[in-house]
Amino acid sequence: MRAANWRPRSRPAVHTLAERLYGESLASATASPALLTTWMERLHGSFEAAEFPLMDDDWVRARRSHCAAWRTLSGDLEADTRAYAQMLDTFAPAAVVFVEKLGVNEKGVWHTVNGARVSAAEVGHAHVLAGLARERGIYTVGIGDGGNEIGFGVIAAAVREIHPHGRMCRCGCGGGIATVVPTDALVVAAISNWGAYGVAAALAVMLRNPEVLHTPEMEALMLERCVARGGFDGNYTAQVPFVDGTSAQVQASLVTMLGQIVANALRSHERGF
Repeated sequence: MRAANWRPRSRPAVHTLAERLYGESLASATASPALLTTWMERLHGSFEAAEFPLMDDDWVRARRSHCAAWRTLSGDLEADTRAYAQMLDTFAPAAVVFVEKLGVNEKGVWHTVNGARVSAAEVGHAHVLAGLARERGIYTVGIGDGGNEIGFGVIAAAVREIHPHGRMCRCGCGGGIATVVPTDALVVAAISNWGAYGVAAALAVMLRNPEVLHTPEMEALMLERCVARGGFDGNYTAQVPFVDGTSAQVQASLVTMLGQIVANALRSHERGF
C-alpha cells in the first residue's frame, strides 16, 4: 500500500533485536506503508496516521514497549538530518527498523522497483537516519522486497546481478536501483509487510507476549483506513485494499497463520502419546 502522493551479524537478527528491546525503549524509524501510511501529520500534540491516533512523546517515554511515528519528510537534507538526530536524542532507541524505505544508490539517487527516479521530497532522507543510528551503535534492521530499500546495501552486488533494473535504471543516472545503504540485519520477503509481520511474530514468541503481533481484524481495518485516506496498491496502482497485488483476505490469512504459530509456541500441554 502506497501513500497517495508517493511517486550480517553472527547471531540471528531477531534474537539480537529481542535482546536489545527487552527492558529498553524502542523508537520505530518509519511506519510500514500498509500499517499506517507513509505521511504522518502531527495534531494537537499527538500523531495520527491513516486515521489512527498515535501516542505523543511523553506517553512513549513512559511506555517502553511502544513506538512513535515521526514525520521528517521535508526534502531538505540539513533539516532532515537535524530532525533524525533529535529523534535519536529524544527516544534513545534500542533499535531502528526500516520497513520498505527507499535507500539511495551509488549515485545518491532513489528509485522505484521499476527503475523510475524518486525525489527527496517524496521519501525524505531516511538513509541518513540509518547512518546516524549505526554511528551511535544502535542496532538497525532493514526489511524489504525489491533491492531498492534501506538494508539491501549489504547485498548490493547481488541485487545488481539479479534485478532487471539492478544495474541500469530508467532515469538515466546510470546507477541502477540497487541501494548501497546497509543495516546490521536484512530481512527479505516477497512483500515487505510480510517480512515485518514475521519479525513481529518471532519477537512475540521470544518476549512471550502475543500482543506484539497484531490481529487479522486490525490488519483488515488498517488496509481499509489506508484506502479511505487515499492509499493505493503498489502493484495495481489502484485505490483498493490490496498489498502488492494480494488481497486483504490474503493479508488476514497470513496474520492468522502467524498468530496461530505464536499461540502454539507459547502453549505447553501433554499430548498423551
